[in-house]
Amino acid sequence: MNVIKRCARLLCLPLDLLNKCVPKKSDTLFFYSNLGFRDNVKSLYDYCIEKGINSRFKITVSTDEYKCFAESAPKNVRFVSCVRGVFSFLKSKNCFYSFGKYPIKPARDQKVVNLWHGMPLKSIGRLEKGHQNDDQNFFTHLIATSPFFADIMAKAFGAQKEQMLISSQPRCDEMFNDAPKPQFLCGYNKVIFWLPTFLSSKRLGQTDGFYEEINPFDSHFLNDINSALAQNNTLLVIKPHPMDDAVLPFQDFSNILFVNDSNLRQKGYSLYGVLKFADALVTDFSSIYIDFLLLDRPIAFAGPDPEEYRKKRGFVTDDFLRLMPGNYIKNSEELKSFVSAVANGQDDFLTKRRECNELFNTFKSGGCERILTELKICKTEDLK
Repeated sequence: MNVIKRCARLLCLPLDLLNKCVPKKSDTLFFYSNLGFRDNVKSLYDYCIEKGINSRFKITVSTDEYKCFAESAPKNVRFVSCVRGVFSFLKSKNCFYSFGKYPIKPARDQKVVNLWHGMPLKSIGRLEKGHQNDDQNFFTHLIATSPFFADIMAKAFGAQKEQMLISSQPRCDEMFNDAPKPQFLCGYNKVIFWLPTFLSSKRLGQTDGFYEEINPFDSHFLNDINSALAQNNTLLVIKPHPMDDAVLPFQDFSNILFVNDSNLRQKGYSLYGVLKFADALVTDFSSIYIDFLLLDRPIAFAGPDPEEYRKKRGFVTDDFLRLMPGNYIKNSEELKSFVSAVANGQDDFLTKRRECNELFNTFKSGGCERILTELKICKTEDLK
């Protein structure tokens, strides 16, 4: 546990006792996210608004981005800073987070749900080197997408079996709605998304590896790839990890588009709301490929050397390469071959991909409804 987290925990120790004493309001929902209001916690919030749950519950969202949402907050919803959010957390019976948390132990009559932000291939929590004894259990329930990941997540967060909740992730619901295709993705024969995990993050104080020959932020490399994309009338959408320190190229490319959470939101979309239109995915050790398996479309892996990454960050299993259903691309020629294969409808990993999906994902979608009903926050008939 780093110094900041250790200090935060020490400061919150008195709040453990206070949380036990403060009466909980059953008609409240509390959402927390200190690294941008996005991902699972926002998907579940959006679902609550869509279903009109804010007509029966008072909702508080505590986020570092509260100023971006406060003025347009729906009825019975308020956005507050992460500091002010502590008071709402102490009074709320139902709480959700996926980024950051208040290191406060839940009260007996409180439900605190760790939605997290993806099933891990890379080591997280207590599975990371030097963090084996960290206290990560500040929740009553922890999401996992299958029994396979339930075991891993329990070890990573020091959770008990009865705390695990098997469900698809709320964010994955957005891949199966009927929203129309965005205009900026139209006009191409194929669309490929490239979503790398972070390798170096000053904000997180962590460096897990470096790009070598294949680099989604290098202009020379991208110029080479752009030619192959243009020949196949294919668009490559690159979304850097929100925590990555990567510097984007200054030039524009005819068939490469960079996006981030902010400009997607300005266009009225979320990542998963547009990811469903991808014909293929390129990533590295990001958990997003586990979600993309639900769409049953080609995946390629590209990034730092897997063995070097294993030594530096580590993986949740020794046979991680067996669980990656696609070629691990090492240079521009191999990436161009993947672009061509996608353009021509070639799919060499269909069987392996479906085997991995069966292991990783018990449910295809419906995560928002499942979470709210299994925790008895809402009844099924209230969500129709």
